[in-house]
Amino acid sequence: MIVLIIILIISSIGWLYILCRLLNRLAALSDRWISLTIFGGVFLFLTPFLFVFWFLELNFSVSGLISFNFREILNHNFYSFIFILIGFIAFSGELVRRKIIKKFKVRSIDKICRHQSTRNINCGNYFPKKSFWKYIYKIASMIPGNKINEFYLHIYKISFPGKFNSRLRIIHLTDIHFVKRISPEYYERIVSAVNECNADLILFTGDFLQNADMVLYLKPIFSKLKAKFGIFFVCGNHDIWHKRTHEKTTVNMLEEIGFIHLNGKIKLVEINDEKIYVAGTEQPWIKDDIVDKLAVLPDNSFVVLLSHTPDNIYKIPLKNIKLVLSGHTHGGQNALPGLGPLIIPSKHGSAHAAGFIKVKDSILYISRGVALHHPLRMMCPLEIACIDTIK
Repeated sequence: MIVLIIILIISSIGWLYILCRLLNRLAALSDRWISLTIFGGVFLFLTPFLFVFWFLELNFSVSGLISFNFREILNHNFYSFIFILIGFIAFSGELVRRKIIKKFKVRSIDKICRHQSTRNINCGNYFPKKSFWKYIYKIASMIPGNKINEFYLHIYKISFPGKFNSRLRIIHLTDIHFVKRISPEYYERIVSAVNECNADLILFTGDFLQNADMVLYLKPIFSKLKAKFGIFFVCGNHDIWHKRTHEKTTVNMLEEIGFIHLNGKIKLVEINDEKIYVAGTEQPWIKDDIVDKLAVLPDNSFVVLLSHTPDNIYKIPLKNIKLVLSGHTHGGQNALPGLGPLIIPSKHGSAHAAGFIKVKDSILYISRGVALHHPLRMMCPLEIACIDTIK
């Protein structure tokens, strides 16, 4: 009986993986129509019921606590047996796939990128002080593994092959998701943490807004950001969906304080006699001709590409592109212990959840972002990346 229960639980989780993979692919096509948070919660909620259904469906006598007869299960209900077998295989296959992906990730990236240090910054004081959300966040913050009480400032060192010899410090910010229930002091704390890094470039990869009415916060808070050679940004799907505030307000406000919008554009930045091209795309939400513009750059150029979704790395020719910065996934927003994240808005699923990935001669970094608009971030900590180039 115990073995049967374990098999049914594993099979239920396996079917959860299958459903989530389908959801990830649908979300990659258009997550405007699919709320990943809601669907993910529904899937997680329904998994125990799936287990109970199978257990009741296979209602038969089993001798002993740890022994059972596969033939008896097969004879009792053939279709349930097949469904359980598929779920069990899916679970096992997913674990193997993730281990292989992780192994190759580490092997391909370790020689050129290393984690230098991490600074933990408390943000538990910025939760809602009033309203119904006050109690939700307070209860959620006490759940073991919920990473909403602090954000991490990771410092990485990357050695790029080629003739790029300058030392450069890049701050990557993404998925702010300004929301009214979180104190403005939280976003101001992010700004102060970034300014303490003395960045050469600050690069945003979108989703500034969760609610359109929060657009008024952008200018007073982000006007305090400082970077020696410029602050560049692309918009994310949430920004673009707020059509009334997107072009006329969101973009204009950020440009008024000196931010440079890279919607299908490339800007040349000269640092210590080195030429760096900062490019950006907002595909698939807004079409552009970034591919044509990248094609005419001189050979051996050093290009940093901003793309809200990491999936664009497989859609844009990578010639001259050394670094691609993305967000959008939130690291899966929530992950299960030992199993990792399930729901990621990428057709590549957990492979595009977070972290560094080497694709041909380019390096993709996917950040979990700093969004606190949801009170649950199970094993998916908030993060800001500080990337130092080294010779």
